This record gives sequence, structure tokens and C-alpha cells, in this order.
Amino acid sequence: LVESNTGVQFVAGQGQVAPPTPVATTNMAAVRVRVQWLGRPAAPSDSWIQPLTLHLSTPSDPRILSTYRGMTDRNGVVFFEGLAGGVFNVHVKGAHTLQTARAAVTLSDNVTAELDMKAQVEGDTDGDNCVTVADFALVQSMLGTHKDTPGFNPTADLNGDGAVTMTDVSLLRSGFDMCGDVSADNEFQPLALNAAPSLSKQLSPWLNPERLQKGLGMSLVASVSQPRKGDVVEVRVQAITGPQAVDGASFLVRYDPTQLAPVDGLGQSAQAVEPGLALPSVMGNWIDGKGGLIGFASSMVQGAPPRGEFTVATLRFRLIGDEPSTTVGFDKSAVGAVQLTNGGTDLLGQVIGLTITHQP
Repeated sequence: LVESNTGVQFVAGQGQVAPPTPVATTNMAAVRVRVQWLGRPAAPSDSWIQPLTLHLSTPSDPRILSTYRGMTDRNGVVFFEGLAGGVFNVHVKGAHTLQTARAAVTLSDNVTAELDMKAQVEGDTDGDNCVTVADFALVQSMLGTHKDTPGFNPTADLNGDGAVTMTDVSLLRSGFDMCGDVSADNEFQPLALNAAPSLSKQLSPWLNPERLQKGLGMSLVASVSQPRKGDVVEVRVQAITGPQAVDGASFLVRYDPTQLAPVDGLGQSAQAVEPGLALPSVMGNWIDGKGGLIGFASSMVQGAPPRGEFTVATLRFRLIGDEPSTTVGFDKSAVGAVQLTNGGTDLLGQVIGLTITHQP
């Protein structure tokens, strides 16, 4: 439960909703609702055309009296009409967002109430009005898939761009370990008494994506520049973010399997790379030894995201070929495969590969 400024308690979760109760009235009130969708291009945008459900309850009883379904326009606005008059708590919910609410809203006959329901906090993929590890697991299971992938689940595509990437994981972080209702009164008050910071401050990266520093870098750094055949070369995948914090990283690295063989820290054949410590939640970690491709993704859903220069993961190769040199580089052919994220936005601007020169 989340208590609003007025002392009205909003019930978290759809499971506590009672069957609609008929209201005998001829009143025809209307509501124009405005919301902000996170992780999408600035409005007006076609990506802001999203389903939105409105519920009404009374201040004295949390049970839902009536439900209305609509679709926001390119500016995040939707018009609901044919509502009963009276004083109600108003709740709205997107397809995979936490429910937001305003308390004690007066709806009058033949009057349109204007309601700003604020940002719709993302990540509720299973519709229980909470963002939990179950939601995280669904997004993780779909990471790297797109709308043409067999078995694709669009619910995991939180920003609606047709693919599930680390930007969706970053969006899920906006609501992780939270439940609705989120109070839309007074510019997002703290979720509990004496709580700090306020929700608006917590959501700053998602509410203000224009303030995020873009053009961040990711590079491959080798431990030795001219190894001999049989030597092991350690390659660090380094994030270079300066003062900008990041909550997720992903990469595909391509190499020549005739020249390099992936190994672990003991020099044995490897099926995965060594994760870094800065982003501890590993989302994916694999090596295609025949195809010469390495995939990795990691994130942070709680705590302070890292910034500056840090190791995303460490790769190790044994030099097995006789060519004078061989390259290792980032493969950006797949949409969203190479990213540094925060606020549901990809902040990566440049990548730097490397060339390993064979010492005779």
C-alpha cells in the first residue's frame, strides 16, 4: 500500500479489484488524462500512442467501481467520457507500467476534468502492479530477440521499438522493487513518510533523458600487444563514461576462430567470459567458438550505477594461428547488441576494437 498526501490508501495490485458496481446515474462527466511515457522519443511521437486503463474508486473504499479503456494520442493524452459524477480516486495504468493515482477528484456533470497523471513507471510485465524479479526474468529471457523472432513476447519490449535490448532492462529499473499505486499528486511525493529521495528525484534519468551525456565509449584493451603463438592474450572490454553513470552494458565481439581460441583463466577452453564487477547482474554470457562471436550483457537494477572507466568483462584468447596480425572488434550489425544505457536510453557513441600483431 502507498499512502497519498490526503491520507487515502491506494491498493497495490489488480488482484484486490472487486467486480464493477453499477452506478445508477444519468450524469455524463468526462476526463482528459495526460501521461508521460518513459523511454520513448519526445512527444509528439507515434510511440506515445499506447493503451491506458482508467479506474474509479471512492475515497472511503478502495474497491474499483468502474473501469474505462482508451488509447493515448501522440502527446500522451486520452479522453474518457460517460463517467459518473461525484468524488473519486482516479487510477490509470499502462500495459506494463505501475498504476498511478490521484485522490479525491471531483467529476461534474457536463464538465471535463483535466488530470495530469504524470510518468508511467515501467517494468510491470505480468500485470500484478509490482516490478519484481519475475518481471526482470521475463525481460532477460527475451533479451536479444525482436518482433520477427519466433516466440517473441512484446510485453518485454518496454519501449515499443520492436526489439528487447538493454534499454528495456534500463527502463525496468525505473520501477524495480516498487508497487503501485504511485501518487500523481504534488509532483510525485515520497512513497512513504520520511522517505528520501522523492520519486521524481529517483526517476530523474528517465524523466529527463536530455540531461544524460551521450557519446560514451567502449573499447577493447589487450594485455600484450605482440604475443607469440601459444600465448594467452587478456582482452578487457572497457566502458568509458566520464561523469555519466550507466546501468547496463551489452556487446557482441567478433574474432577470427582460425587465429584465436577463447580460454578461461586457467587456459582451458571457455564457453563464457569473465564478468566485470561494476554491473553485477549478468543477463547473457556466451561464446560461439566456431562462428567467432562472443555475446555478453550485464546490468544493475538496484544501487548506484557506476561511472568513469571500468571493466565490463574480460576475454581471454590463445593465439593459435600464423597470420601476421588478427583483429578483434565490436559487431554492431544486430540492433541494440552493443549498448551503454541509463534512463532507458542508449548512451553509447563510439567503440574501439584492436589488432593483435603476431610476434615471430
